[in-house]
Amino acid sequence: MNWKKTVSICLTAVTVACVSPAGAGAAGTNSGSSVSENRQELSKDWQELRNLQKQIKIMKQTLKQEHHELVLLSKQKNLKLDTGKYQSFLEEINKYREADKKLFDELRKAEREHDQAKQQKVLSALTAHKKQKLKLLEQAEKWLSGEIERVKKLPA
Repeated sequence: MNWKKTVSICLTAVTVACVSPAGAGAAGTNSGSSVSENRQELSKDWQELRNLQKQIKIMKQTLKQEHHELVLLSKQKNLKLDTGKYQSFLEEINKYREADKKLFDELRKAEREHDQAKQQKVLSALTAHKKQKLKLLEQAEKWLSGEIERVKKLPA
């Protein structure tokens, strides 16, 4: 058998394994579902992740602005600002950042390996993680808003 025919047979086998639903399991995807369905699912997960990241970015900016407002109010009213609670929120948020980095590294590795099942799994974990981070940011924002209102009510 010549090398051209061998290459042709190998390429055909790889194509069938990657494209056909029966061969999808061999290609690292969920067996029984087509590659295009898996890609659509990955695309949806990526979109959800991007939306969460945008929300997190906006929430972080809001937190910075509110913290700045609280600092200014405290200075105007000659109050000593207790930043312990705010610092604990920031420390907790930074813990999420480290875990995010690890999950993104896993995701890049799965992409290099073309393992859609692993990509799906890591994307789901990352999305859940981002949702928890957003919830924490919302708690911090709620606390800061309450502090701002409390300081505003205090006499000068």
